[in-house]
Amino acid sequence: MTSGSSAVFGNIVPPPSLSPFFVGRKEERRKLLHILERHGSGGITQHGGAGKTQLMVSFAECARKQGLVPGGVFWVTADGNKEKVLSSFVEFAESLGRFGLPERQKSCTRAVVGSLRRSLGKVEGQWLLCVDNADSADAAEVVGEVAKLAEPKCGWLLVTSRRGGPELGVE
Repeated sequence: MTSGSSAVFGNIVPPPSLSPFFVGRKEERRKLLHILERHGSGGITQHGGAGKTQLMVSFAECARKQGLVPGGVFWVTADGNKEKVLSSFVEFAESLGRFGLPERQKSCTRAVVGSLRRSLGKVEGQWLLCVDNADSADAAEVVGEVAKLAEPKCGWLLVTSRRGGPELGVE
């Protein structure tokens, strides 16, 4: 995959655009950057309709424009049951690295995360993986495993969720 690319995987195509009514939040973006530079992963957790996705879109656009993620910005939706969430990550991993999984392994979190690890390892430069709507317990379980792939100097994971806490595996 060439550096600087962006792509979308899962149910939202294309990713949401930034609303013209979205203003401010500079301090929140600064805090997110600090968290990602320190830990590699971070989460935006609030109730529905609070602007989590818009904040993530704003952060991703700023990071891309500032050259912080030359490897690209990627968007995966994590809404739905475990099978649907894993399917979004399989689609993403396969498009990045041509590491196809046998059909029987596509429902195994460990196999999907392994494929994702190999695929992200082929990305040149710092990347940002935006995971939107990790609201269900199933999504939290899968995203918690994916979060282990994020590293401050290689790639970042930013998650939106109505759920909070350590079960997402993010700061």
